Amino acid sequence: MALIELVTVTKEYRSDHVSFAALHEINLSIEKGEFVTIMGPSGSGKSTLMNIIGLLDRSTSGKYTLDGREVQKLGDRALARERNENIGFVFQTFNLLPRVSVLDNVLLPLIYSRKKIGNRGDRAKEVLGQVGLSHRLHYRPNQLSGGEKQRVAIARALVNKPTLLLADEPTGNLDSKTGQEILKLFQDLHKGGSTVILVTHDSGVAAAAQRIIKIQDGQIEGRTSKESTPPTTTLEPVHPKKVRL
Repeated sequence: MALIELVTVTKEYRSDHVSFAALHEINLSIEKGEFVTIMGPSGSGKSTLMNIIGLLDRSTSGKYTLDGREVQKLGDRALARERNENIGFVFQTFNLLPRVSVLDNVLLPLIYSRKKIGNRGDRAKEVLGQVGLSHRLHYRPNQLSGGEKQRVAIARALVNKPTLLLADEPTGNLDSKTGQEILKLFQDLHKGGSTVILVTHDSGVAAAAQRIIKIQDGQIEGRTSKESTPPTTTLEPVHPKKVRL
């Protein structure tokens, strides 16, 4: 059984009697344990697709089944619980709480979870060790490099033992060398059994995955399957005035 199954999923935005289809009849299946990238330029619909997969938004029509459950029919509270307990998010801007420690940032999802994880502190330390940050437990985010901040964000995404790890442009604010290290970490997590979906506009980042799904103008235009290997294309350097959507 597929972990994710989208059937003719459409997302429309309406304003002043005008409608715009950000996604048009998307059909997509992702198996448990896959490492998939969704690639497309700004405005292609990739972020809208990520938001629907991550239960941050609802489709206008179509069917979305996550791990055997039709999640588009769930209420807001049930969706929030699904996001907290079954989906780990990693964002381009890290989204860490600046005034608390690395350990407390990673502990945060456990506070709101009903999952039986065992000792929360031990679990948080375990995932921080997994991403190579056991020596940074009591640091604050402003004391970390960009790569370390993203590793904290990945540890926070993993702490609840999610069914799905969803990353939106996770190398977008990193230099090329650090970006390669983060992609290698995602590959290692995939090899350890995690299901990873990574959203990007960069073909070099997409090359890290097992399967590439290309989206353009709200429709899937191509799918490429391959063995998961380290990317060979140099990551696009970060420009301080460049904003990626």
